[in-house]
Amino acid sequence: MAHKMKKEVVANNYVNESSTDVNVWERYCTHKGRPVYGTVKGSKPCELWTCESQNKRVSISKCSNETLPEHCEWAEGEEDNMFPHCCPRKKCEEEYTRLL
Repeated sequence: MAHKMKKEVVANNYVNESSTDVNVWERYCTHKGRPVYGTVKGSKPCELWTCESQNKRVSISKCSNETLPEHCEWAEGEEDNMFPHCCPRKKCEEEYTRLL
């Protein structure tokens, strides 16, 4: 069975996806073998899962892995914290980020 995955980049360096690789029972879903009641924040993987039982899918917010400009780099996130605090942070040289 083919599973559909939709992806979009949103503000705050997060990526939103939705997966139809989901089992639904009334008001909860299972995704990747884990139960999802409402919204679940995780650290491993560093993602936010939301059960959309009426649409038979799970919406997934995860850390972005976009390519950064030359004057920026990724700084480590807080690995033991829940999403979004476990995501890497975009760190840019001050002279490029200061508003004039």
